[in-house]
Amino acid sequence: MIEFIYQTLTQFGYTHPLHPTLTHVPIGLVIGAFLFALAAQIFRWTSLIQTARHCVILAVIVVVPTALLGIMDWQHFYGGAMLFPFKMKLVLAGVLLIFLVLAVIFGLFGEKFTKVVLAMYVLCLLNAVGLGYFGGELVYGTQTPAGLDNSQAVAQTYVSGKVITADGMVVASGAVALEKGELHNNAFLAGGAIGPDGTFKIPLPSGGPWGLHVYSEKYIYFPLQIQIKAGVDNDIPVILPVDGMTSDDPRVSNIQFNKLSDQVFQIKMQVEDSNKNLGPQMLAIDTKRFKSYRLVPKAGDLKDMKADFPTGEYVSPFIPVALDGEDLNDWLFAVADHQCSNGAIYNGLGQSVFKPTVAHFETLACDVPGIWKSNFDKVYQFSQTAPGVLAGEQFEGSLVIEKMEQSGDRVSVAFGFEGQKGTAELQLQCQAKEVLLKGPFQYPDRSGDWVFTKLKNAKTAISGQKLFETNCAICHFNDRKDAKVGPGLAGLFKSPRLPSGQPATEEKVQEQIVNGGAKMPPFKHLKDDEVQAIIDYLKEL
Repeated sequence: MIEFIYQTLTQFGYTHPLHPTLTHVPIGLVIGAFLFALAAQIFRWTSLIQTARHCVILAVIVVVPTALLGIMDWQHFYGGAMLFPFKMKLVLAGVLLIFLVLAVIFGLFGEKFTKVVLAMYVLCLLNAVGLGYFGGELVYGTQTPAGLDNSQAVAQTYVSGKVITADGMVVASGAVALEKGELHNNAFLAGGAIGPDGTFKIPLPSGGPWGLHVYSEKYIYFPLQIQIKAGVDNDIPVILPVDGMTSDDPRVSNIQFNKLSDQVFQIKMQVEDSNKNLGPQMLAIDTKRFKSYRLVPKAGDLKDMKADFPTGEYVSPFIPVALDGEDLNDWLFAVADHQCSNGAIYNGLGQSVFKPTVAHFETLACDVPGIWKSNFDKVYQFSQTAPGVLAGEQFEGSLVIEKMEQSGDRVSVAFGFEGQKGTAELQLQCQAKEVLLKGPFQYPDRSGDWVFTKLKNAKTAISGQKLFETNCAICHFNDRKDAKVGPGLAGLFKSPRLPSGQPATEEKVQEQIVNGGAKMPPFKHLKDDEVQAIIDYLKEL
C-alpha cells in the first residue's frame, strides 16, 4: 500500500518525502500556543488563553497524520532501518502527543490549572525542538548546507582504503557500500567502486558509526563496524578472505532501469541462489554520486533480516535521478548470502566488472607496525605509540589487546577475550618473502601458538616540509619574511607575535591553520598529526 501511494504520486511528478509537507504545522502550532499563553500570563490578556488552547487542539489533530507520513517515509526511503534519529523521533512524537492531550484536558478546568497548562506548553515546545534537532541530524548529519562559501564550509569527510586479500594480492575491481549507523542495520546510504589499484575513497555526509561492506568477486565479502571522524579522510584497512567455493555464490541477472518520470527511475533485477540462503544485501551502487540503494523482494521486504530471502525479482526505492543521459557503467550491483558469499559484481549493462587481482608490490618492513593476519583468521592493526610501546586493534572481533611491548625482536602481549585475560610472547621473524610474529599464548583452559603474517606496512607520515610545500608554499615563503600572497614565515616562532598580531604559540598557529582567517582559507582536511608536523617544521624556520 505504501509503495502504491509513492508510485502514484511519482506519476504526477512528486518524488519528495511526504513528512516535511506537514511537519512544520504542528511545530508552528506548538510554538504559537506557548507564545500566546506566555503573553496571556505577562500582559493579563485572558483572551489569548483561548487562542493558545485552539492552537493545541489543532496540533493534536495534525500531529497524528504528520507522524504517519513520517513512518511512511521511513519505510519507503530508509527501508524501516532503526537509525538512532528515527528512534528518537518516534519516542518524541509519542511524548508530544501525550503532552498535547494533557494540555487540552487541564485546560478544561479553567484558571485553576493555568500554570500546569503553561508547563505543558513548555514541555511541548522542548519536545518540538528535539524533533526538529533529530530531523536535521537525519537529513544533514554534520554536513554543511549548500550556499556557504569556502571559508565557512566544513571539510569533507571521507572513508578510504586499499583492499588486499588474505593470499597477499590486491583486488582490481569490486564495490563498497556503507550503512549509516550500526553494522547490518541495512540503512545503506553511501557507496563507491574499488579502482584498478585496489583503492576506494568515498565522501560521507557525516561522521559517527557506519557499517562498511566491501565486495569483490572470488572473495568473501568484508563487513566492518567503523567509527568515522568528521572532516578528515578515514583510512580503513580491508583484508578479503578467499572464497573457497564460488559455485554456490548468488547471481544477478536481467538488470532493468525503468523511467518513472523525467527525474525519477526505479531499478529491477533478478537474483538467484543455488543454496537458497540469500541475505538482505541486494545493492545498487551509484559510483558517480557515491550513493547506495538496497533492493527488496517484489512482494515486499521481510521483517526478519536474518531469514533467508527469496530468489526472484527485486526492486529498488524510487531514485530521484534523471535516467536520460545516465551512464549505466557508473552503476554497480552486488548481492550477498548469509555465508558472506557475494559472487560477481555487475555494472548497469549487466556486464561483470571483474578484473584479476594483481601482486601486492609493497616491500614489507621488518617491524611490528602495520596490518597483520593471525592463524585464527583475524585481522589486526599494530601501531607504535612510544619507543618500545605498541598498540593493537582487532578488526571484527571481541579480542582486546590491553598491553603490547617490544624489546628487540621480542613482543609481549596482554589481551582480554570474553571476559578473561591472556598473555603471549611473540618473536618478530623477518624472512625473504614474509614477515611473521610468532610465539605461544596462554589463556585460561587454553594455550597454543599464535602466528601473525604481515600484510601491509604502517602508513608513513608525510614530513612537515612536504606538507608545507603542498599546502602552504603557494602563499607563503619559508626562507624570508617578505609577503608572497600571505606573509613570509621565516623565523615565525622566533618572534613574540604572529603576523596577525596574535601570540606566537602552537595553539594560535594551529587555530590559524585549521580555521583560516582574514583571506586565508581553512585547512580542515589536514589530520591532527599533519597539522602538528607543519608546526614542527615552522619552528625550524
